[in-house]
Amino acid sequence: MARIGSKPTKVTRILHSRALNRSKYDRLVEIAALCGRVRGDAWQRCSGWSTAQQSPREIRDDWMAEGYDWHGLPARLGRATLLDALGDIHACREAAKVPVKKAVWRRTEGDEEERHRLYSLLKQNRWTEDSFLHRHMR
Repeated sequence: MARIGSKPTKVTRILHSRALNRSKYDRLVEIAALCGRVRGDAWQRCSGWSTAQQSPREIRDDWMAEGYDWHGLPARLGRATLLDALGDIHACREAAKVPVKKAVWRRTEGDEEERHRLYSLLKQNRWTEDSFLHRHMR
């Protein structure tokens, strides 16, 4: 992730190769498809609230401990793909908090203590502890 100003920004780079033969190209296409399957598994297994409290390293270590097969990818590429997908999941969660913060602001007009409590839960990813936050974050 690159930083522009104070906000993190996702950067995509496209590389062009001049001396890429057909077998290398086919292998890269195969690796891209396998990476897509790992990313799909990450979104399926890790985008719910049960993993909101876990760090990406804890999730990666859990996958390694259970013997995840990485769909035939080399483990190094699989782990890197998983960490990248977890970063995207985290970014989506953070983006989902923006309208929730506005809803908290509207709901807690005049009650500074409750607003602070809800903002703290949201910031600490403990939004499952409050039914209002949980409902809005789903």
